Amino acid sequence: MLKATVWAAGLIVAGLSTAFSESGDEAGRTKLAEMMAFLREAPDVCPASPVTDAGGSDVLALYMSLGDKAPSEDEIEAKQAYLQALLKKMGKAKWCQLRVVEMGEAQIIVEMRERAGQ
Repeated sequence: MLKATVWAAGLIVAGLSTAFSESGDEAGRTKLAEMMAFLREAPDVCPASPVTDAGGSDVLALYMSLGDKAPSEDEIEAKQAYLQALLKKMGKAKWCQLRVVEMGEAQIIVEMRERAGQ
């Protein structure tokens, strides 16, 4: 079961990596907007960690690399509102765990893009 879960997670991250390189891909834009929202919201909520610090840098690198294809400020603000509601629903500890996962995904996506020469 664990192998299947890891394999499925790998496919999802690979798909997201491709989505970030495709111009105008909605899934990639939506995911990046969510990552940017986590980056903005979390400093007031979660303690810093090596994963989240490195992941935050990777999120910014992804955002900057997309130029005009990056999510708009409105898209990011909508995700911020969603994450604030999610924080109230989940609680601080689980929300911060989710943030670590998001920043870890950002690290993997940037690494995959670098390997692919993007």
